[in-house]
Amino acid sequence: MKSGKKIIKVLLLVVILVPALFLILNYFLANRLENYLRGELANRVSVATDHFYVLSFDNLSINLLNGALRIEGIELRPDSGVFNRWKSLDSLPDTYLKAKVDVIDFNGINLIWRWSYKHLNFNTFEIQSPVLEVYASSGSFQTDSVEDTKKTEMKPLY
Repeated sequence: MKSGKKIIKVLLLVVILVPALFLILNYFLANRLENYLRGELANRVSVATDHFYVLSFDNLSINLLNGALRIEGIELRPDSGVFNRWKSLDSLPDTYLKAKVDVIDFNGINLIWRWSYKHLNFNTFEIQSPVLEVYASSGSFQTDSVEDTKKTEMKPLY
């Protein structure tokens, strides 16, 4: 009888501890990945655009258990220092832009991309309230926004 009670206690302990450990591991890994992505996304946009554009966002969150990535309050705009320097050198591009997006949700993310740095594979994404302002070096601009929020299904190429 004592061994039966011990087995039940051990099983209950395992049933309680294993999910708790998964939740703690998810929190720890997601937090590390979020911190990495915060810096890496902004840095890669800056480098890819010769430091002309700055990418900022209010919040970035990842859920490793369901493969979701959510980025909120996204803004892409010219860096004011670089813009003024290029303007003084008369080197501004013919057109440049400012973009704002309330939310981008990626679902079904394959997190293997974290180690390859080349591909981000996901099943669906949703973009909410995008606004794009396109400027000409002459100073005029055109604003466009998309009122319809739609989910787009992505199919693998292979």
